[in-house]
Amino acid sequence: MSSTPKSVNLEGIFKSALARDTNQTGHDLAHHLLASKIDGFDPAESIVAISKNKQKHFTNSDTAISN
Repeated sequence: MSSTPKSVNLEGIFKSALARDTNQTGHDLAHHLLASKIDGFDPAESIVAISKNKQKHFTNSDTAISN
């Protein structure tokens, strides 16, 4: 007899976690500026692109501070 893995409802898990975080912090991450940049795109590619963009800002800030 083989066992079939249970289906995982990731969307439900994330929505539940988001609701708990909103209740605890008072900040709805779904309305955060970065959420709109990620929504509708491949999450991995979006996160890499956003990280690279933020890295440029930090690099420019570090140069400005050291001068």
